Amino acid sequence: MKTIIDLNDLMIDQLNEMYNGNKLLLESIARIKSNVSDLSLLNMVQDDINSIEEQILHIKRAFDMVYMKQHKKKAYVFVALVERLNHLIKVSSDAEIKDAAIVIALQHINHYKIASFGAICTYAKMLDLYPIASLIHQSLEQEKMMDKRLAIRAEEVINRKAQIGDL
Repeated sequence: MKTIIDLNDLMIDQLNEMYNGNKLLLESIARIKSNVSDLSLLNMVQDDINSIEEQILHIKRAFDMVYMKQHKKKAYVFVALVERLNHLIKVSSDAEIKDAAIVIALQHINHYKIASFGAICTYAKMLDLYPIASLIHQSLEQEKMMDKRLAIRAEEVINRKAQIGDL
């Protein structure tokens, strides 16, 4: 394991985390599609898959800009978030509860990605790597938009349907 000695090293570490994490997410989120019953949520999941594919390309381009190659490393936070997503799906009693569980698990993933992409943008700006900051900022905005879409759908429809099971 390489010692992180400066902000550039930390940015590269975070880029690697996001690259490897997004690769894991791509596989995992594609598998959960069959568990989604709400059509709007299913469309959002597909949009998220498309965003993840684009984010992987952004990260690869960022590595190219600093003449580095991404390296495989375990993305521990992503592994935990995916395990939690799978667990919630497994223990949810019906389709409506599964949809609500998928939304909250995806929001946890989004929030982690928002924090990470935000940090990478900040580091890139501080290091005068504005093309990287701009590229990663696009991924940051995708995550913010997805989080907002998930929250609105959950509040307006999904959570209400899940609540009916308690009545």
